[in-house]
Amino acid sequence: MAQNFKDRLKILMKDMRPYSFAQQVGIQRGLFQYYWKKDGIPTYENLLKIQRYTGCSLDWLLTGDMPTLDDSLSGIRFKMRSSAESATRQRRFTNSARKLKALYAYLPVEKLSAIEIVIEALGKRRPVRGE
Repeated sequence: MAQNFKDRLKILMKDMRPYSFAQQVGIQRGLFQYYWKKDGIPTYENLLKIQRYTGCSLDWLLTGDMPTLDDSLSGIRFKMRSSAESATRQRRFTNSARKLKALYAYLPVEKLSAIEIVIEALGKRRPVRGE
């Protein structure tokens, strides 16, 4: 587990060099040096820049604690014309998310990459009017 902020930054940076990462994220080199070398914690604005660039959770970025999938799902709501349609979509989404969670628990990383590619492709698809 990533014990401190710098450890979590290392995870997010993957193979990037620290100052290249800072430039990509949009954080000034001097500020990033403070975070990197002196274990400083970024301002809220810079935390958001890191979060938006990497897609990580702010909770995890600050504390190392991962939000649970069930916590994340409870905040998602579908706004449809009818409450019945909204409830149906909510139920289907929750069931699908739980199945996906189960897959992530036991599939090898190579197969997870394939699932992520499919999800990414579906996310880019424009819904047809009336869907």
